[in-house]
Amino acid sequence: MNIYTKSVILDNGIGGWAFVKEYVDGVTCMWGNSKEAIKKKDLDILCVYKACQKMCQDSMNCIIFTDSKYVFDGITKFCNIWMENGWKTKNDKSVKNVELWEYIYNVKDCLHYLPDNIESERSKMAYNLALEAANNDVVNFSMMID
Repeated sequence: MNIYTKSVILDNGIGGWAFVKEYVDGVTCMWGNSKEAIKKKDLDILCVYKACQKMCQDSMNCIIFTDSKYVFDGITKFCNIWMENGWKTKNDKSVKNVELWEYIYNVKDCLHYLPDNIESERSKMAYNLALEAANNDVVNFSMMID
């Protein structure tokens, strides 16, 4: 099973996130928006976190694809250092979203980087859902597509 994550920030700072969970016999989609202005990197980690939550809820092994270099590098390069430093950066600043980083770190072997320039039907679907969520007053929504 594969999960594709995407987040989008509009000019007004409102963001939408989505993930598409691909099964052998269908697809589940989940999406929502930030309801207020948010930074792209904060929305990226929220989106991957939501995908990890769903994966753990379903007790299934899968691959989570992200196009966020920030999230991927954070998990694969910096989390160990941040943890050793008491969740402080090298500049002694507190790491934001510690709870989300910790949660994702527990399933880090499932996380894979999928650069934005690599075309994927499911990745495009996640992007379109994230854009729709950002443009509408959607807090959290999911659906199954056969």
